[in-house]
Amino acid sequence: MELIGEKGVTHPINYRTEDYAARVQEMFPEGIDVILNSLGGDTIKKDLALLRPGGRVVAFGAAQLSGAPWYSLIGKVISMLTVNAIDLLMTSSAICGVNMKRIGDSRPDLLKHDLESVMALFNKGDLTTHVSLSLPWEEVGEAQRKMEQRETTGKVVLVIGEAAHKETASEAEEGAAEEAG
Repeated sequence: MELIGEKGVTHPINYRTEDYAARVQEMFPEGIDVILNSLGGDTIKKDLALLRPGGRVVAFGAAQLSGAPWYSLIGKVISMLTVNAIDLLMTSSAICGVNMKRIGDSRPDLLKHDLESVMALFNKGDLTTHVSLSLPWEEVGEAQRKMEQRETTGKVVLVIGEAAHKETASEAEEGAAEEAG
C-alpha cells in the first residue's frame, strides 16, 4: 500500500483485506467511469455495480482464478459467464476484454501503435515502472512461482548472462542511492 501511495494513488484499497466495493461506493456514491480489472472471477459483477451510467469495466486478466484448486473456482467462473446483457443495456454500461496476444496476432498495426505510444511516455518520463525482483534466467520457475503466489509488487526481471544475481527492488534502490552519493 505504501508503494502505490508513493506512485500517486490517492485512494488505495487492499481488496484482500477489505471490501473494495463498499469502499468505492463510500468514496464515489455516484459511481465511477472506468474500472481496470485484472482479477476476473466474481469481481466482474461487483465492478459492474460500481459503474455510473456510461461506465465500463476493462477486463485484462484472471488473477483470481490463478493457483486455486479447480473446484473452488466454479462459482467464480459461472459468475463471469452469467453477465446479463439486458442489465448492461439498462445501465448503459459495458465490459471490454483485452487480450494483447490476440490483438498482436490479428491487428499487429494496432499493437505497434499502442506500444509506440507507451514507449513515448516512458521516454518522456511520464510513465515509470517498479522492479520488484531480479533473478537469474536459471530461476525462471521461482520467478513464476512468486508471481503466481502474488509475492511481487511490480515487474520481475530475468537476467541472462554473467550479471545475473538476486536483487530485490529495495537492494537495487539502495545501490542506486549509494552510487549517486
